Amino acid sequence: MDDCALCSRHVPARTDESGVVTDDNCTDHCRHREPATGSTACAHCILIVRDDIDSTTLAWLTLDADTTAASGQGGRGSERPIVGGLDRLNYICSARETLTSWCRAFGEDYSIRLPANDVAQVGAWLRQVWERRAHSHEAAGDFRDEMHDCAREGRRLTGLTEPGTVVPCQTADCGKALRVDMSCP
Repeated sequence: MDDCALCSRHVPARTDESGVVTDDNCTDHCRHREPATGSTACAHCILIVRDDIDSTTLAWLTLDADTTAASGQGGRGSERPIVGGLDRLNYICSARETLTSWCRAFGEDYSIRLPANDVAQVGAWLRQVWERRAHSHEAAGDFRDEMHDCAREGRRLTGLTEPGTVVPCQTADCGKALRVDMSCP
């Protein structure tokens, strides 16, 4: 998988046994040093980003559709509280901006006609462009990171979580959480 432009990216600042931050594993082909423009992503990375685009779009549509306002009768003023709180409102604004800004970027770079400014259409357009050509874009890694962050926040706000059980990584000194789904072969 070393030729994948996304999963072969080096994550800098690893600590060795003595607690010193090292960057020994960097090579001349490391994306941390220089982006691998023109490289393509592996099928697994393409699928993950596609799922993140879908999750972001679904979360936005779900949160935006929730328009039932709570009554402001118990408060001091006559203003109604923001439905879902500020996190919901921030997500609706930031997710739409993230989707549309990447849509504009890919549209300009590939000279493709942009979809209407509707989140469902923008999400479908991004998914199609990602699968066909954007996975080899020089900013594919940045796109992947932003989509993943947006999808994760959307899943948190909507209560949708990935299937599986969270377990700690068994690798020495890792400490990261892994999601294990035994229902999938």
